[in-house]
Amino acid sequence: MIVLERSESLPGAATPLPINWDNAEMTAAVVLTEAGLVDDPPWADYVYGIAQTARARGYSAGFFPIMIDSRGLELGFEEQGLRWDPWE
Repeated sequence: MIVLERSESLPGAATPLPINWDNAEMTAAVVLTEAGLVDDPPWADYVYGIAQTARARGYSAGFFPIMIDSRGLELGFEEQGLRWDPWE
C-alpha cells in the first residue's frame, strides 16, 4: 500500500499534482473538507474532479469526503459520501 498526500499546490500552480488513478488496482481518495477548501475555487474544482473521476472508475476507485467543520458541507459531498454504495 502506498499513501500519498496532497496538501499543497505545486509551485506556481493553484492546485497539487493530479492523482494517477492507474498506479494501483484500487485507489481511495480521502478528502478533508473545511472552510479553507470551500473558499478556494481552484481547490474545490480539484476535489470535484477527484469525486467525478472516482465515480466514473467504479470499483477501482473510492471517494471519501470527511467534513472537518460545518463549512465543508457547502461543497455538497455529504450526500454522495453517505450514499456511496460500492455494490451498485
